[in-house]
Amino acid sequence: MSVQAQIIWNSILCINERSITMGKKKKQHYVPQCYLENWSIPKTHQLYVYDKIQQKIRKSNITDCASENYFYDFKFDKDLLMDIMEMIGCSVKSAPESFDDKQYIENYLSDQIEGKYKKYLEEIIEKVSSWSLWKLKNCYFISEEEKRIFSFFMAIQYIRVKSVREMLFDATNCLEKVLTEMDVPPEVIKKYCVDKLKLSNIHKEMILNQNEIKHLSGIFSNYVWILRINRTNNVFFTSDNPIGAIPHKHHPYISTAGLQSEGVEICFPISPKIMLSMFEKNIIVCLQNTIEEYWIWRMMKTLNIIIRFVHNRVQDVFFHAMMNFRR
Repeated sequence: MSVQAQIIWNSILCINERSITMGKKKKQHYVPQCYLENWSIPKTHQLYVYDKIQQKIRKSNITDCASENYFYDFKFDKDLLMDIMEMIGCSVKSAPESFDDKQYIENYLSDQIEGKYKKYLEEIIEKVSSWSLWKLKNCYFISEEEKRIFSFFMAIQYIRVKSVREMLFDATNCLEKVLTEMDVPPEVIKKYCVDKLKLSNIHKEMILNQNEIKHLSGIFSNYVWILRINRTNNVFFTSDNPIGAIPHKHHPYISTAGLQSEGVEICFPISPKIMLSMFEKNIIVCLQNTIEEYWIWRMMKTLNIIIRFVHNRVQDVFFHAMMNFRR
């Protein structure tokens, strides 16, 4: 059994007992608080939020950011549980007769994933703050094993966000619109278009899909990683969809900002002063002469513009100081 499958299965075994004594979790985060805390206003549990839709800036408690009531709640039945157990490599013979905890996914993420995720984030930030300049320039900031594990955490972050669910909604809405315009009979449209509740459940199943998580983590892990340390007076922002892409090659008709697009750079801000850049291997050779400290301002500006204006899957942008944000 894989490490991911073992983690999920261990939580299945203990979760019913734990949920008897724990209160239900109403507010569920699709971007963990342990990550957003890196953008907190000093000595507070708050940060600044720019709402792209309302075009307003507000101060908000981190508890209220990138969250939605009962976002991951999911009613399991035995057939679905059997499918999931097969998917994660567990023996279906050991499946329980009933599984009533609707908050399994939320508890899995908060109890099994986010504590370890926080540890890795803190270790990277600590290395940047404590290592000498020589060590930062000449030593790897992460081992191959740590890179593989951190890729797993990023894969979960990439797929757990609200924008993935909204993308599923948009896809089925577009299909329904096209079929309607083609005068397809309603019964046929109903057959091929999935309602929002089922799409929501599909998204939740994706979070537990070992093959999907393994595929995504493999993409991240196979890229060339560069840790960018921002020594300017400006800062990196983050958002409710924190993993973004910068295309370094362009096509007049085809998007080149996909995770596996040739020439793409995947950006993941870790703190206001630290960003992880992951380069597709072919493009890193072309860019190696420009990856110097002076380039950090250009990259910071580009990433922040993508988060604030271009990335249509972002609603809220998060930052820790008003003086650093310009609409």
